[in-house]
Amino acid sequence: MTEAVMTSIPIREVIEGQRVSRVQIYVAIACAAILFCDAFSLQAVAVAGPAIRSDLEIEPKMMGIVFSLGLVGMMLGAILVGPLTERFGHKWPLVFLALWFSFCTILTVLADSAWSLAGLRFLDGLGLGAAIPKALALTSEYSATRVRRLTVSLTMVGYAAGGVAAGFIGAKLVPQGGWHMVFIVSGMLGIGASALVAIVVPESLNHLVKKPDRIRELQQIVSVVAPQYADASSFQATPSSRRSSIFRLFSPELLFLTLGLWAVAFLAQMDMFLYINWTPIFAEAAGIPLDQSIMINLYYNAGAMAGIVLVGWAMDRANPAFIIAAALTVACLSLGAMAIAGLQANLLMASSAGVGFGLGGGATGISLLAATLYDGDVKVTGIGWALGVGRIGSAVGPLIGGGSMGSGLSVLFVMAAVPALMAAIFATMLGYHLRQSPRP
Repeated sequence: MTEAVMTSIPIREVIEGQRVSRVQIYVAIACAAILFCDAFSLQAVAVAGPAIRSDLEIEPKMMGIVFSLGLVGMMLGAILVGPLTERFGHKWPLVFLALWFSFCTILTVLADSAWSLAGLRFLDGLGLGAAIPKALALTSEYSATRVRRLTVSLTMVGYAAGGVAAGFIGAKLVPQGGWHMVFIVSGMLGIGASALVAIVVPESLNHLVKKPDRIRELQQIVSVVAPQYADASSFQATPSSRRSSIFRLFSPELLFLTLGLWAVAFLAQMDMFLYINWTPIFAEAAGIPLDQSIMINLYYNAGAMAGIVLVGWAMDRANPAFIIAAALTVACLSLGAMAIAGLQANLLMASSAGVGFGLGGGATGISLLAATLYDGDVKVTGIGWALGVGRIGSAVGPLIGGGSMGSGLSVLFVMAAVPALMAAIFATMLGYHLRQSPRP
């Protein structure tokens, strides 16, 4: 009998120290596909916003509520729906959630009023918000520690790519086939991504370890990921971080860290969704053709793809909070450039890429930073609340735009530059705190 058979193998050992296998590549690609479709669905309403507003005769303030209810649904999905599915593992809940948001996206074409549209976007948001942590959890679990941050960052590129695709496809479809086609295409892509997960993605290793009747399934996965443990008959689950009280986050050693993370997360997410949701509508109202208005958002998402990768890479090599501050400063300066660009569409598009680089990289960076800085039994609580506060900001941003319609395109960009600057200042303060204090 081999040593692997006689010894209970820690399941993390199956992943750590191994070469990347095809199983892990499949997981990363399939989860990136889910994030792609998640972002496509989320941004479909922003891309089609000008046409929807005209067709359904929706007032600007009500359009802000439509945007925000979708994001409130995402927040509740991440906080409530995701944890409720933990007992079922990650794979099949992810398939279900992808199908949920895909069908809700398709049903959006039935909306005939502002409130029916808002209700459908809320239901869509529940699936969108719950699917993201499931996809990232699978990606993280199947990644070795040495490459986990990079792998998660690359998977998040799928999210930015979904925004690029929504802008590109929307620019072609909306003027020709109407706003309904964007939601139909988005839903069909989501159904395809859910099928991909069902076919190629294995179940969570930690979930399988807790199911003795599924040991054969676990052994099949292990035989590919770590062949030397293929004959093992006993595995140990990775100890899960227990949730601690939120009050632990306000202990003297964590207070500044918690408040700094929350401030940056709130402001960055608020700014991101103020910009994404309202730029096409404000641009069209200013006289920029619809296809060019949508393309401005496409350049934003292209910049976000670069920002997510480069900021994640740089955070491993320098003070991570300073890197986030630098990215948010790029966003602020780019928004300033857009404010003085007037109606020069080419300059607006180029500057929008800078906004995407800064906000996309900064918002993703703050999530990575929270996962890195909190430790022990406070990790789960700290990450959850940092993401939750960010989601609150994402719901507030669209409401600000709805109350400012008619102020002009330059005013929108000035308004967006302010929270980007404030977030950069808070990130800089956090950077000095990390330089002076050891990690908790």
